Amino acid sequence: MHTIIGLVLASLLATTALAHSGADPARELAKKRSYLLQYQADYLALTSTSEKLSSLNNQLTTLHSTLLLLRNTLAKDGLAIPSNSSRYDVDYMEVMTDSLEDMGTTLQQLEAAIDAAE
Repeated sequence: MHTIIGLVLASLLATTALAHSGADPARELAKKRSYLLQYQADYLALTSTSEKLSSLNNQLTTLHSTLLLLRNTLAKDGLAIPSNSSRYDVDYMEVMTDSLEDMGTTLQQLEAAIDAAE
């Protein structure tokens, strides 16, 4: 159990904020969501604990990266700008809501992995 908690903490701390490369954040956010949904779907077919932990690490890293990109884009775009006023086609609140729902799914999977490891 300590290993799992350490893995989660390490994945969150090890992920660094990458500077926005100038690419369209709407496309970047969509790619990250696609990766995350694929990791979550693949998780269901995994059988070994190490594969499940690796998948969970990938999911948490992707969620963290998504939230950092969203935060950085909001800061660059200006805080509290409605999506129709943004220079990018991004509904920030929808992306944040999706990311939080995805985090909930990941945490449920993590809880199941912890229970199975005990």
